[in-house]
Amino acid sequence: MAIDWNKDYYAILQVPPFSEHAEIKISYRNLAKKYHPDINPGNKSAEEKFKEISVAYDILSDEQNKIIYDNKLRNPYMHQQQQYRQQQRSQYDQYQKAYYEEIQRQQQRAREFQRAREAENAKPNYDISPWRVIFIVMIIINLLRMCTHRPLIP
Repeated sequence: MAIDWNKDYYAILQVPPFSEHAEIKISYRNLAKKYHPDINPGNKSAEEKFKEISVAYDILSDEQNKIIYDNKLRNPYMHQQQQYRQQQRSQYDQYQKAYYEEIQRQQQRAREFQRAREAENAKPNYDISPWRVIFIVMIIINLLRMCTHRPLIP
């Protein structure tokens, strides 16, 4: 059952705040006898009061809900603090998700770059630089000079 933070369940059951379960039970039974619809037939206000008393008893008789409600009474800003923590956690989770996705994108780009580099290195390099051309021409000239050189006959 959801706790309505705008209602004072202890006041509805007419017991002091942070009362024990036995006190709450006794007060609930007395008020239930007083406002029960069978005892007050046709009285709408008594019926509404009985529903309100039943909800208050349901909240305060459940240990977990009572602890949550009592903590709220001790710290009125607890609910806002929990909302703030949830909001912070949500923002942090969004940040973590975006950070993880960015890392994944960077790794994918690095893999694509590596594949492109490997594909480029796999091709034979037919690029001839001007210095290579000059070197090859000089070798050819020297070979031709050597071939055309005639030894002197004495």
